[in-house]
Amino acid sequence: MMAKTNLDLGVAFERSQLRREPTRETRYTRPDLKVLEHERRIDAIRSRLVPFLVGSVILIALFVAVLARAEMAAMQLKLQNVQGEIAKASNEQQSLLVSVGQLSSPSRVLHYAEKNLGLVPPTQSRLVGGASLSSGQSVTKIPVAQQQVPLPAGYQVAPPNSGGKKVG
Repeated sequence: MMAKTNLDLGVAFERSQLRREPTRETRYTRPDLKVLEHERRIDAIRSRLVPFLVGSVILIALFVAVLARAEMAAMQLKLQNVQGEIAKASNEQQSLLVSVGQLSSPSRVLHYAEKNLGLVPPTQSRLVGGASLSSGQSVTKIPVAQQQVPLPAGYQVAPPNSGGKKVG
């Protein structure tokens, strides 16, 4: 027997297939096909629109972030200016408090009153307690000073011999 080659085997297979008859006859029916131009356009628009929208959202987010940074920088600058003004005002307040302390010292006020205003310390004094003091009790001397009290509207200071009547 002779060895069969691949070519002989292929021919034998085709012959065996030709002899067989189909058990059932299948009829090919053509499917209903429609051209969907509208859907293609929508898909094309979607394929362009999605990257555009994503890019737009990213650009808007970056723009908002830049604006927020700029606003923060402006507010920081204002804050530094206000802090500088507060420091300057605090230093000025401290220097004014030192000046008030120096100007209101009793020895300076007394020296100024004597030198510039011609005032002298009071020399008159009166006894508190008077004749009702028993022997052995101490007597306190209080300088006599005239008090100036604001008068109600329409009143004037009466002369000492008028008896305190309303004048005017």
